[in-house]
Amino acid sequence: MSRQGLYIATAIILAAAMIYWLVPWGAQEMAESDGPDSATTAEGASNGTFSPPPSREVPVDVAVAGMGDLVMRITATGTAEADRLLEVAARVDGRIKEIPVAEGAFVEADELLVLIDDAELKMARDQAESALLQSVMTYAQNWMAIPGDPTGSESNLNAESGMSAAEFLRQFISPQGYRALQAQPNLEERLEELSREEISSAHSELASRTLNLEMAELDLQRTRVLAPFAGQVTGLDAVAGPNFKSWPVVGQQIGPGVNLMLLVDADPISLRVEVIESEIGQVYEGRSAEVRFPAFPDQVFSGTIETISAVVDADRKSLAVSVALPNPEHRLKPGMSAQVILDTEIFADRLLVPSTAVIYRDDRPVAFVVRNGRAQWEYIEKGLENADWVEVLSGVAAGDVVITSGHFTMAHDTPVRFAEPS
Repeated sequence: MSRQGLYIATAIILAAAMIYWLVPWGAQEMAESDGPDSATTAEGASNGTFSPPPSREVPVDVAVAGMGDLVMRITATGTAEADRLLEVAARVDGRIKEIPVAEGAFVEADELLVLIDDAELKMARDQAESALLQSVMTYAQNWMAIPGDPTGSESNLNAESGMSAAEFLRQFISPQGYRALQAQPNLEERLEELSREEISSAHSELASRTLNLEMAELDLQRTRVLAPFAGQVTGLDAVAGPNFKSWPVVGQQIGPGVNLMLLVDADPISLRVEVIESEIGQVYEGRSAEVRFPAFPDQVFSGTIETISAVVDADRKSLAVSVALPNPEHRLKPGMSAQVILDTEIFADRLLVPSTAVIYRDDRPVAFVVRNGRAQWEYIEKGLENADWVEVLSGVAAGDVVITSGHFTMAHDTPVRFAEPS
């Protein structure tokens, strides 16, 4: 026998052996498989004929096509900023007596932040009040009858109205000063001894001494540094000013203008977003925004476009947009960076399907519609779309169940199974 004949005979023997071993095994496997036709299929295979097993349903995810508003969006970056941030500074000279707040503390409006020793300022206030008291006592003569005045001046009319000099003085000085005035002996007699020249001089001094007393009272009030608004204290170790190497401490001598701390109001917190010039016309106040921070990668924060700048940055070719975010737990901090999706134009009453429902065959958009448990592809005409939704102009009707996953390699009329559609 030739070598070629030997090869052919060997191949025939091997093929016969494979059929002998494999066909019974395959028939047994099909006989043991699920389905009412398994035994028939196995029997046919053992007789040299083969029928394919019944098709199995492909698991898929689906959604229902429906009418809705298509919201167009743009993506930008932003930086968180405090709604209010204030450098709290001293306004008077003095020694720090108390700092009742700590770094990171939350305070209410008008809560005490720093107390400055007021002993010297109290003395200055008392001196100003004493000087004013003398001027008022002198000027009060105008409200009393002046001996030898034949014309019946206004001062005489005031005297006739029953107002005494002491009552007049009460309008100008503190309760403590008024009580001290009442304790002075022979007050009325002393006032009547004043001459016209003394009265005129006292009149000119009264305004300036009144102002001096008001300034002394104001400085005394400023020894209590109060929070102008509710917020969080920070920067105690960073804003003491160029003349100090450490944060303000009790006993430290300070002067007007020395920064003591920062007060931050970050609820709501503002997000400064840079919108490129070509997209400015799509941004509107009051529209919604989705914000993601690297510090919280699994959380989406919802905000509102609050303000739009009136000026484009000529160098950056962008416009500043402010997005307000609720921040009741103060998790968001000024300076954080964020990725922002801004809602722009809204197109109402559009037939929409999820963007994942649309695939392409031969460069044409296709959607698989489930009918009678089978996936049937339909060429569609697309309208507007965003990252999540596609407007369908034809090919799909409202209420159709469309496949959103497991359909990239699917054939027409494939049996499918799915859970409740979204």
